[in-house]
Amino acid sequence: MEMSQLEFFLKVIEEGSFSKAADSVGRTQPAVSIAVRRLEEEVGAPLFDRSQKTPTLTEAGEVIHDYAQRILSLRDQARESVAELRSLKRGRVRVGANES
Repeated sequence: MEMSQLEFFLKVIEEGSFSKAADSVGRTQPAVSIAVRRLEEEVGAPLFDRSQKTPTLTEAGEVIHDYAQRILSLRDQARESVAELRSLKRGRVRVGANES
């Protein structure tokens, strides 16, 4: 499972179409469709009902939607934490304590 697959999946939900999602992320519609299809293959279930003009989430899609949001949020938090760590000045802090 790749982050880009999850990002494209969420973008299709947000935009309501594969074409609009592709435009939004600067990719072609086939590239977004392939990424989502590979995600579907990996989880073993279709994530969208494509029989309508607007793709709608299947039950599996609803489950993956929740996890995708959490995974990408955790990724962003990890990046922020590392950025904060890198912005600190170099050096060591030593703390000593005596038992009383």
